[in-house]
Amino acid sequence: SHFDKWLYFLKHLSSMEDIPQILREPIFERGFALASLAAMSEDERGAYDHSLKVYWDLNSVVTTAKDEGRAQGLAQGRAEGRTEGLNEALQLLLATGMDEAVARKALNLMT
Repeated sequence: SHFDKWLYFLKHLSSMEDIPQILREPIFERGFALASLAAMSEDERGAYDHSLKVYWDLNSVVTTAKDEGRAQGLAQGRAEGRTEGLNEALQLLLATGMDEAVARKALNLMT
C-alpha cells in the first residue's frame, strides 16, 4: 500500500543510493531529491545554491530579452503595416482622381 511505501522510504532512506523501482512515483522522487539536498555538506550546499542563482539569473535575462524582442517586433510590424496601409490608401485615392496633395493631407489627418 501507499502507507507501506512511505514506511519503507523513511526507514531505508539513509541507506539508499538510488530510489528503488517500486518507489518511482513523483512524490517519492521529490522526497529523495529533498533528502539529497539535506545530506549535502556546507560546501556542496553553497555550490548548489550558487548554481541555482546563476540559473535563475540567466533564465531572467533570457525571458526579459524575449519579451523585449517581441515588443520591438510588434512595434516594428505595426509601423510597417501602418506605412503600407497609408500607401495603399494614397494609391486608391489617387486612382479616384483626387489631387495628390489633398490625398496626402487627408491621410496625414488620419494618423
